[in-house]
Amino acid sequence: MSKITRGSLPIGYEPQVKISKLIELLALLLITKENQLIESVFNALVFNLYFPEHMKEQEIDVLQFIERDINAVMQGRDFEKLSDTGKEEVIEQLHQTWTDPNNVVVKRMSMFKEKSPDILMPILES
Repeated sequence: MSKITRGSLPIGYEPQVKISKLIELLALLLITKENQLIESVFNALVFNLYFPEHMKEQEIDVLQFIERDINAVMQGRDFEKLSDTGKEEVIEQLHQTWTDPNNVVVKRMSMFKEKSPDILMPILES
């Protein structure tokens, strides 16, 4: 897995602290346990950073919902300070949250190709 530094991402603005923390947590989750679902959520968050206006216009923005889900699971705890068992529990809880077909993040991610055929669909199909 290649390491991506913030300087290598062509984001045209300084990410807010909370966005940086979300990316950091999702990256830690990926490092701790490779998980296709968490990788998809991470990608959705990156799409939200690259195309924020487009995502909002198409009603497929996910940032606030990912943040809500993570906050509900983490309950103010610091992921890095959790025991290995605690980290596994967090990953499992997020996995359960993001496999629920009624979850807003899941619903919006399922609409990426349909609602963004010119931007997100080519990226997702590459």
